[in-house]
Amino acid sequence: MDLFKLRREGPPAATPVNSLEELLSTPTPADPLPSPEPAVFSTPVVSEPTPIKAQVAMRSESVITEGFHFNGVVKALTDLRVDGTLDGDIEVKSLVIGGTGAVSGQCRCDVLMIEGRFQGKAECRELHLNAGAVIDGEVTYSVLRAQRGAQITGKYIQKRREAP
Repeated sequence: MDLFKLRREGPPAATPVNSLEELLSTPTPADPLPSPEPAVFSTPVVSEPTPIKAQVAMRSESVITEGFHFNGVVKALTDLRVDGTLDGDIEVKSLVIGGTGAVSGQCRCDVLMIEGRFQGKAECRELHLNAGAVIDGEVTYSVLRAQRGAQITGKYIQKRREAP
């Protein structure tokens, strides 16, 4: 047994162990530590309504970032924000053209908010033009909101509001 040193964890046994069979057949003492109780966590239920700003932040929005150029057709039931360049046809719920964004083509949406550049033909329910907006084209809208400094060139057609 000099080749193998058999050592047992815990206090030394009253009688020395001389063989592997004796070591394996010796019962081990029970674990002195009690098993931990499972932890129970409860989360309070909050029934307060979500603020409007948080609801807007939770909306699904696709983004074409600055430096990205997209050429093609975009159709979605959600919102689209363009901070890069988009050439083509767009049909979304709302379109936001950021200050660094440029869109050329045809657009159809409920809300069109322009901070950057738009060239082409658009049909929307609400048209929002911020101070840096530059538009060249034909736009059909029901409601127009424009800030001082927006540059608009082209044909603008106000359609009748739909009854709620």
